[in-house]
Amino acid sequence: MVNLTLTEKFLEITQEAPEKVAILYRVGDAVQEFTYGEICRTALKVAHWLRREGIRKGDRVALFLENRPEWCLSYFGLLLAGAVAVPLDVQYQAEQLKYILNQTQARIIFTSSQAPLPELQDFASLEKIVLVGEDGPCGEKGVRWAEVLDAAGATAPLPQAAPADLASIIYTSGTTGPPKGVMLTHRNFCANFSGIAGYGYITPEDNFLSILPLHHSFPFMATLVAPLFSGVRITYLDTLKAGPILRCLKEQQVTILALTPQVLQHFYNGISQRLEQMPLGLGGLLDLVLALSFRLSSRLGFNPARPLLAKFKAALGPQFRFFISGGAKLPVDLARNFFKLGFVVLEGYGLTETSPVVSLNPPEAPKIGSVGRPLPGVEVKILEPDAQGVGEILIKGDNVMPGYYRDEAASREVLRDGWLHSGDLGYLDADGYIFLQGRLKDIIVLSSGKNVSAEEVGQHYLQAPAIKEIFVMADPKEEKLVALVVPDLAYFLGTGEADIQGRIKWFLDLYSRKLEPYKRVRDFVLLHQELPKTRLGKVKIGEARELYQQRWEKRFQAKTPAPVEDLSPLGKQVISLLVKKTGSPQIALEDHLGLDLGLDSLALVELVAALEQRFNIAIKDEEFSRFFTVAELIRYLEEKEPGRVPAPEEKEPSWSDLLKAEPPPPLLQKIDLAPGFPARLFTLGFSLLFGLLFKLIFHLKVSGKENLARQNYLICPNHASFLDGFLIFGAAPLSLRYQLFFLGDSIYFELPVIRDLVKLIRVIPIDSARHLVEAMQASSYILKKGKMLCLFPEGARTITGEVREIKKGVAVLARELGVRVVPAYISGSFQAWGPGEPFPKPYPIKIRFGRARSFAELAEKGRRLNPSAKDDAAFTLGLRAELQRLKQEMEG
Repeated sequence: MVNLTLTEKFLEITQEAPEKVAILYRVGDAVQEFTYGEICRTALKVAHWLRREGIRKGDRVALFLENRPEWCLSYFGLLLAGAVAVPLDVQYQAEQLKYILNQTQARIIFTSSQAPLPELQDFASLEKIVLVGEDGPCGEKGVRWAEVLDAAGATAPLPQAAPADLASIIYTSGTTGPPKGVMLTHRNFCANFSGIAGYGYITPEDNFLSILPLHHSFPFMATLVAPLFSGVRITYLDTLKAGPILRCLKEQQVTILALTPQVLQHFYNGISQRLEQMPLGLGGLLDLVLALSFRLSSRLGFNPARPLLAKFKAALGPQFRFFISGGAKLPVDLARNFFKLGFVVLEGYGLTETSPVVSLNPPEAPKIGSVGRPLPGVEVKILEPDAQGVGEILIKGDNVMPGYYRDEAASREVLRDGWLHSGDLGYLDADGYIFLQGRLKDIIVLSSGKNVSAEEVGQHYLQAPAIKEIFVMADPKEEKLVALVVPDLAYFLGTGEADIQGRIKWFLDLYSRKLEPYKRVRDFVLLHQELPKTRLGKVKIGEARELYQQRWEKRFQAKTPAPVEDLSPLGKQVISLLVKKTGSPQIALEDHLGLDLGLDSLALVELVAALEQRFNIAIKDEEFSRFFTVAELIRYLEEKEPGRVPAPEEKEPSWSDLLKAEPPPPLLQKIDLAPGFPARLFTLGFSLLFGLLFKLIFHLKVSGKENLARQNYLICPNHASFLDGFLIFGAAPLSLRYQLFFLGDSIYFELPVIRDLVKLIRVIPIDSARHLVEAMQASSYILKKGKMLCLFPEGARTITGEVREIKKGVAVLARELGVRVVPAYISGSFQAWGPGEPFPKPYPIKIRFGRARSFAELAEKGRRLNPSAKDDAAFTLGLRAELQRLKQEMEG
C-alpha cells in the first residue's frame, strides 16, 4: 500500500532543485518562468493565507480557473493548508456552479476575470473570492491574488496530511445525469503517479504542453502531477488556437502533448486535406507509400520512409517525442494514421474514479488498438467474459476512489467486493494488454440481436474531413442507426462546396462501405452548432438525443418567421427574395441557407444575381462563401452598403442573362477552339496510348458510337471513378476528339506543367464549386461555338455504384442553349477504381452512348415519373432514368 501524500512529494521535489524551471507561461510572445523553488514558496504563502482566513483540515476550497500557473500554485497551497480541492470547469453556468458549491459548501474560491464573478457573490457558503490576474472588479468578497501573496508572516505550523485524507472532489461530466463528486485521496493520486513513473517514459529533458482543462482528472495527472513530480517542465498557453500551439511546440521545445481523440482527429484531418489536394493522385500515392513503409517497419526494425516523414515531424519540431491520448477511446484507424506519419501516440485508459490512469501503452512496445497494460499496483479482471473474452472491466488498486461525495447509493453500485465496476466493456489479450469494446450504456442492441458501439461507429465516420462532430444513436421508431452530424464549415469554406447535405451524405456512404451493414448510419440530420459536450469532448447523450429529435421534427414543423417589423428595409427585401426563391413563407433569421432553406449551388448563384441587381452592388464569390445563415447574409449586406435603399423591384436576372456573357479573359485563354497541328498530334498520341492501355487493362468495349454526330451537344455520363473522363475521351471517335471539351477541377489541372498539357486535350481547369457562374459561362461558350462538352451531371462520384441524383446545371445549359444531350453509361469503372481506392485495378469496362435527346424529350420522360415536377426537375428525372435504362440494356 502506498503511504505517501501529495504535499510530501510536492515539498520533496521542489526542494531538490529549487533553481530548475518548473513552469513556463506563454502570453502572446512573452514567456514567464517559475522555478521549483518559486512555486514552493508561493504555494506556502497561499497555504498560510488560507489558514489565516480560518480554513481548517477537511474544509473545501474551489478552483474555478483556466489553465495557468496559478492553478497549480493554488492547488498545492490549499492542500498544504489541509483543505480539499474542488476543481471546477470555467465554462460552468450558474446552475452547475450552484449544484456543486452547495453540495461541497466550499468556503473560498480561486477564480479569474474569465469567470462569472457577479454570480459567485451570491453563494452564501463562499466567504472569499480570490481573483487571479489584475483585470476586473473584486466585489464585496473579493481578494486579489497579489494581496494573498503579500500577506506577511507565517501562521501556526501547517497540518500534516495522511495518505487516506481527501485531496480532491472531482465532479464527473454528467453525460447522462447530474454530475457525481468523485472523492480522491492523497494515496489515490500518489499510487497513480508511482505506477506511471514505473513505466519510465518521462525523461529529465521533457517539457509538457498543458492545453486540456486541469479540472479533469486525465490532464490533472498527465500534464500536472506526473511531470511536476518527475522534475520536468510544464508549459501553459493563454490561447487554444492552432497557430500559437504549433509555434509554442517548436519555440518552447515541447516534447510531450496530451490530447483527446477528438483533438487528434482534427489534427490529422488537416494533414489529410493537404494530401488530398496534391495533384494527379500524388497524395494517394504518398499515403500508400507511407502505409506500406509502416507495415514493413515491424519486420525491418526501421521505417524505410523515414526521409519522407521529416516534413510532417518538422511541423512540431525535431525535439517532439509523442502524443498521449486519453479521455475517450482512440479510433484504431486514427492511431494507425499517426504512426504511419512517424508520430507516436501512447494511448491510455482510465476513469475519474481511478485517479485516473488504469493502463498505459509502454513506449517501447505500444499496441495499436489497445489501451496498454495495467499500471504497476493496478489489478484488472473481466467480469463474465463472453466467447470472445469480452465483459465488463473491473479494477482494484490504491488508485481506486473510496466513493462518491455524499452519495452512498451510487458508491455501493460501482464498488462491490473491493472491485470498481467501470461500466466499460473490454478484454485482455495474452500479453495482458487491455482492448476496449465500448461502454455498457453506449451499446445499442438491435432487434436482430446485434450489438453496436455507438462511440466506435461515430469515431469511424469522424475520419471524413467534412464531418466535424457526429452523434450516433438508434432510431426511436425504426430498426436502424441514425446520426446527428455537425458539418466542418472550415472544410466547406476551403472547398467552396455549397451542397452541405449532399456532401455529408457522400462521405457517410463512402465510409459506410468499410462497416458491416448493421453498423451503417442510414439517416442523419445536420446541426449548425456544436454538440453538447463535456470539456474533454464527451457528448452529453440525453441532450444530443433531444437535439436529434428537434432537428428531425423541424422538417415537418412550421418555423417562427423572422420578425419583419424589427428588420431594416434591406433586411425585409432579403427576406422577400428568399421567400420567392424557396417558395417557403416562413423564413427564420437562424435558417441556414443550405441546410434549412435547401439552396444548392445554382440556387445560391441565382440569389447572388438577384441581390446584386436589387441593391446595385457587386458580391464577390469569396465574400459570399463566408456566411451561412439568413442573419449573416443580411448583416453582410448592411455592412457592405449601410443605409442603402433597395432599387425598385424589377425582373430578376435569369440564367439566360448570365449565359450571354463570355467567360472572364483568364478563363477564355484556356479554351483552344481551333487546335493546331501540335495539339492534334498530341491528341492522336494521347489517344493511341490510352486506347492501348484501356484495351490491355480494362478490355474496353464501346457501343452506340453512331449516336455521336458532328454537332454541338452535351455528353452526360454517369460518374463512378477518376477514370471516367479519360474513358469518354478514349471511347469517342478519333475524328470527334478534337471537338470534345471537358471541365476539370483546378486542384488537379492548374499546376504549371500540367496546365499546358491539358490545354492540348481540351480540359478547362476551373473550381466550379467556387466559380459556378464562370464554369457555366465557359460551358455555354464552348457549346455556342458548335463544340461538344462532356459534363458529369451527378456532380460527384457515386459511392454505392448506383446513379446519383442529377444536378440542375445540365438542365440549365440544355434549356437555355437548346442543345441536345447524349446520355452515356460507363459500366465497370466503379469496380476498376472506385472512391476510396488508392489505385486502379484490372476490370472489364463497357461504355454505351444513348440517342441524343432534347430538353423537352427528357423533361417529358421525367414528368411520366413525377407529374408534378417542374421543367428542370422533370429533365433531371428523365436524364437519370435514361442512364438507368442504358445500364439495364448493358446488363441485360
